[in-house]
Amino acid sequence: MLIENLYKKILVSPVKSATHLYILSGYASATFAKKHLEDCLKDNPKLKINLIIGMYRKGAPDHDAFVDLINKYPDNFYGYYFQGRPDIHCKVYAWFNEDSPLSGFSGSANYSQNGFYEKNQGNQMHEDNSEDIYKYFNSKLTETIKIENYEPSIEKQIITDKYSGALLPGKCKWIETDVSVRISLLKINGELPMISGLNWGQRPPREPN
Repeated sequence: MLIENLYKKILVSPVKSATHLYILSGYASATFAKKHLEDCLKDNPKLKINLIIGMYRKGAPDHDAFVDLINKYPDNFYGYYFQGRPDIHCKVYAWFNEDSPLSGFSGSANYSQNGFYEKNQGNQMHEDNSEDIYKYFNSKLTETIKIENYEPSIEKQIITDKYSGALLPGKCKWIETDVSVRISLLKINGELPMISGLNWGQRPPREPN
């Protein structure tokens, strides 16, 4: 079991002899991906990193940063959001030299700073079969969308349209557009409704407790 120096052992040491790295991670950080890619390109400018993010529906705050990374390194970084069901929470990494497997790892470390820096979060990884990881990666690739083709504004608008009419008796007010929202349970005049909102269930003959 590997619990120390995960960044070096899993993500850096194999780079000189590799051409491809295949990653399937529940969560991922664009800042971390950029650092990792740039660290690797110093020793291997032809490396290609292929990443599937399996839990993007839980939040994709790094979306724009991932798009910037892809635009900056179009020949070295390829990112995808998994859109199938259920979401994928695993963390697997497979190194290849063209079609030849080199090394594989699986465990609890997401592709992020927290995942690979022990001072931030404790994680464990172990050696695994890189060919099995590659097959698993490819089996999920057909259910993904390229990060640069994803349009989060459309998905957010669908959510907004669906629920904005269900916020009576108060109103929905964006604190920061598409990020956080304030929902009032008061009437328009600021009064607390007698039998709805915070007082839901008080209408006779319902049990008020």
